[in-house]
Amino acid sequence: MIQFDFEYYRPQSAQEAVKLFQSLERDGKKPAYFSGGTEHLTLGRLNVIHTNAVIDIKDIPECRTLQFERHHLALGSALTLTEITENGGFPLLSKAAREVADHTARNKITLGGNICGQIFYREAVLPFLLTDSKVLTIGDEGEKRYLIHDVFDQQLRLNKGEILISLLIEERYLHQPFASIKVRQ
Repeated sequence: MIQFDFEYYRPQSAQEAVKLFQSLERDGKKPAYFSGGTEHLTLGRLNVIHTNAVIDIKDIPECRTLQFERHHLALGSALTLTEITENGGFPLLSKAAREVADHTARNKITLGGNICGQIFYREAVLPFLLTDSKVLTIGDEGEKRYLIHDVFDQQLRLNKGEILISLLIEERYLHQPFASIKVRQ
């Protein structure tokens, strides 16, 4: 059980979510973005995180992208790890995502949640780092594209209120040979 009350918001677009975040922040609400919810539930039960307002981005169309655009595969941050493994468009990512938690948890854990979370496991980010992928975000300054190496150092470093919209992988990297081995204790 989460030990605190919070307001729940469900914006219809990424721009609306950013504006809502800014408004809630001005009101002193300590807003947090939410997509799969596994981390919020886990850390909320442990009293590690506390927020007064949750902004649910899991159904925002921009965050649900799974398509090719300009020689890149765009994968939305709100796609679940199960959706990514079943799609198979990026086999290295599919293999890495299959190693995260169990199938039931992968139905809830999102790509963005795995990469942006406070929990130190970030298995899904390695394929993007290896393929020099791009990150598409939106914040108070509008949409931005970054090279993942410019914004990821042990965690994704975005500006306050900025949302990870999608990750872009060049088509030439999608079917390269690879090996993936996860070592467990």
